[in-house]
Amino acid sequence: MRMISRVDVTSACRYLAWAGLFIAAIAGWFGPAFRDASKARLDSSTSAYLDREKARSLALEKFSDTLPGNTQQLKTASRNIALIHRELRDNEAAAAKLKSVHDAIEVPQDRYCSEYVENLLDQANLHDDSGNFTEARTCYESILAYDRKHFGEHDLKVARDLNNLGLHYLTLGQAFEHNPNRQNEFAEAFHYLQHSMQIYREHRTDNGNDGVVARHNLSICQRNFNVLIAELQEAKIDR
Repeated sequence: MRMISRVDVTSACRYLAWAGLFIAAIAGWFGPAFRDASKARLDSSTSAYLDREKARSLALEKFSDTLPGNTQQLKTASRNIALIHRELRDNEAAAAKLKSVHDAIEVPQDRYCSEYVENLLDQANLHDDSGNFTEARTCYESILAYDRKHFGEHDLKVARDLNNLGLHYLTLGQAFEHNPNRQNEFAEAFHYLQHSMQIYREHRTDNGNDGVVARHNLSICQRNFNVLIAELQEAKIDR
């Protein structure tokens, strides 16, 4: 086997150095052009996507105008329009559509109405995105009260609602570092997330879909709780 001499190694290093300089020069010359081209493609792609979404929204609006009032088809179309408005960052238009759907929902007194809960969740998420935290909290609390009324304290839906409220308060505490209510918001987050995990643990050994849902959501809730503990330790707040 041929041994590499000192001269061979030196030459190889010299070649590598020149190659590195050559690549750096090429990158310096053409790098900005490549970046500009990539940015142009991204901007073009984003613009095309927004145009498609706007066209889809207009088409749904025209379609919904042909539907009779207060039908399931109309409510579904209106919800889809609201979700498109939210995607386009037109939160005011999205809120108006979701409100119209909410007003059209007839909530029965003798049975559970998942459509009512889904609409409130849509509104809560939209309010959170828009920074309307009081309105978002009202929606989350309404859902929790409604699910407790129909399923009691230990149902998976209640665990979901508690996790949503805990995450809501955690987000508030993280968003406003100098908020004088930060300690209270973290305390609320601790209460809701801990309660949620307790219910998920009760169901994690269930057979079928309930057990799968409980184990999956428990892991999500546990991550939220770990983030909260880290925030409490950083802020030196007692639990």
